[in-house]
Amino acid sequence: MHLCGNIRQWIISGLGGEPDVREREKEFGERGPISRRMLIAQLKTTVGEACEIIDGLQEEALLQQFRIQGYDVSGLIAVLRVYEHFAYHAGQIMYVTKLKCGKDLRFTHLPVKKRSELPENDERCPVMPTGALRFEDPAANGALASSVLA
Repeated sequence: MHLCGNIRQWIISGLGGEPDVREREKEFGERGPISRRMLIAQLKTTVGEACEIIDGLQEEALLQQFRIQGYDVSGLIAVLRVYEHFAYHAGQIMYVTKLKCGKDLRFTHLPVKKRSELPENDERCPVMPTGALRFEDPAANGALASSVLA
């Protein structure tokens, strides 16, 4: 719901000229249940409407200034902000989903742990297969270092 509200406010309303009917508090206050099918359909519809607006923008509109959510931004910056915001929350959703499922979702990888490394009696921590964790070591001036949790 939050992603739809953001897309609608910045692209459909902000760039497309539709009335801004966003009720941001309700995006976070909704307690459902709302079916996954309904949420996906709503997101697809909203993204589709936004894509039509973006596809129809002339170069001048990308350079034009708009007032959206209290900010003065160009059309291009508005599109980039929505893209960044969507990617940010999509990453959060994928990360939490992986943690809850405790398995590889076949498009990115999480660090792995063995049962012995998990807190005792903590059912919230799923057991994951062992493997390598790569991280950036600040002491190595940005060089990648590897650590194996076996």
